[in-house]
Amino acid sequence: MSKSPLIEAFANAIFIKPKLNLTQWSNTYRVLSKESSANFGKFEALSYQIEPMNTISNPDVKEVVLMWGAQLGKSEILNNTIGYYIHQNPSPILFLLPSEDMAEDYSKRRLAPMFRDTKVLDRLINDREASNTILIKNFKGGNLALVGSNSPSKLSSKPIKVLIVDEVDRCENTKEGHSIDLAQKRTNTFYDRKIIKVSTPTIKGHSSIEREYENSDKRRYFVPCPFCEFSQTLVFENIKWEQKEDGSHNLDSVGYACAECGGIWSEREKNNAVSKGKWIAQNPYSSIAGFYLNALYSPFFTLKDIVKDFLESKDNIQKFQVFTNTIKAESFEPPSVKFEENELYARRENYTDTTLPDEVLFISCGIDIQNDRIEMEFRGWGLGFESWGIDYVILQGDVKLPKVWDDAYIATKRAFSTISGRRMYASVVLVDSGFETQKVYKFVKMGKGRFVATKGASEVEMKKDFVNKPKNINGIWLYSIGTYKGKSEVFRLLQTRSFGAGYQHYNQKYTLEYFYQLTSEKLIKTKNDKGYTIYKWEKIRERNEALDISVLNLLGAKLKKLDDFTLKSDS
Repeated sequence: MSKSPLIEAFANAIFIKPKLNLTQWSNTYRVLSKESSANFGKFEALSYQIEPMNTISNPDVKEVVLMWGAQLGKSEILNNTIGYYIHQNPSPILFLLPSEDMAEDYSKRRLAPMFRDTKVLDRLINDREASNTILIKNFKGGNLALVGSNSPSKLSSKPIKVLIVDEVDRCENTKEGHSIDLAQKRTNTFYDRKIIKVSTPTIKGHSSIEREYENSDKRRYFVPCPFCEFSQTLVFENIKWEQKEDGSHNLDSVGYACAECGGIWSEREKNNAVSKGKWIAQNPYSSIAGFYLNALYSPFFTLKDIVKDFLESKDNIQKFQVFTNTIKAESFEPPSVKFEENELYARRENYTDTTLPDEVLFISCGIDIQNDRIEMEFRGWGLGFESWGIDYVILQGDVKLPKVWDDAYIATKRAFSTISGRRMYASVVLVDSGFETQKVYKFVKMGKGRFVATKGASEVEMKKDFVNKPKNINGIWLYSIGTYKGKSEVFRLLQTRSFGAGYQHYNQKYTLEYFYQLTSEKLIKTKNDKGYTIYKWEKIRERNEALDISVLNLLGAKLKKLDDFTLKSDS
């Protein structure tokens, strides 16, 4: 005979709930919802989740840091933590995400199904009550507030006992201070406060989660080799696979090589090793518990998936950053040329302006205006944005006077030819109008449609497209350039190391100074004048004209629509 709801409610009221740790609570009560998990149903902690979860519920530990990759179940750890404190230890909880939109989405897509399907939570939180909203959930003994880091007014009000920060590296600075610092101050009145910070890392030297992890006890997950039992952490570099006779990659051969004996583990052997692993602190004297884990440990993301991701991303700087951050769980350092090896300088070849390869379809000319000179580069383009540097010219002269402009115009009419004798001229000339704008416009008009003016856009991160619709200004075309994306594309092309699509050739005329200028900037994470986090290209050397002109020439190649180009001679 079943109990009436009144009797059950009375029984629940008079009996004290047993005190469980987070893993015990999750395995007992938590149900994974169909909307948010492919493995819906009763939750069962994975081997590597147990210690982080028990550490979160350990009253002696005040701060826990998770620098984790993708497909490892870190979101479910956060959900379990929220459910645990609502049911076992009712408290005021703040869940901080990068934006209010993300907070609303998380509440609808992750938390609402969990509250519905985990019955002990469904009884405690009633979304139909007027006091409950998408971003505020009230329950006896506490409440849960979901806040975006872009809402500083909501970060400095009532005290909170439990602070959970997701996507730490994407949380913003505000006029009143960094959003995480503001939220963390709200925990100061609680001696038993709990702070949990979770994120994948981002840019090397600018990653908050990496900095937090380095200050922690730096726990890493060691697993035993199935052959020699050597205990080791899993790293991407030890994933091995074979190539077929035609040079293609044999993804069916993917396995993991033991760091000690070299034995190759199958996917099943790798997962079995993970199930026997243990966390070992590398800096045990820190009071902050920190856990690092990459995607190789995941049972939901195979080694074959990881290799496929790597092969698809390795030649694209933006995709490779995502791979590094989310799969390797490492911060990403934007590529730069190592000049102790003179890599680009060593590329120089023996072609000249009259012996260009026949693969050159057209020639562009980028022009940069300085106070006492005009600098210009002629570059030939082939299919797939393969290109050949032809000549870099510096015309000395006061740009307030007409002579240097006349010299530049004459230079744009210069003739070139391929090795087979095909005669060519610069068919598109791109002139930066950021300095002496009116003189640039007058110069561009002389080009009668062959010349275009350009202007680098003032932008934040990658919001501005590289190539944008031009404006007609008094009969000339002015293109606004998304310099963030333009420079990113130039650096991506420079990473191509095999002749063919994307490879950047240079002849013997190019000096070492040119290559220093070409690689004179690196990508950094910084803050703008309003205190918000942005990414931007920053000079590491004073002179950067070669890089700026390379962006202009790449724009020229884009405007010529290389993919649709039909070979013809320019006249």
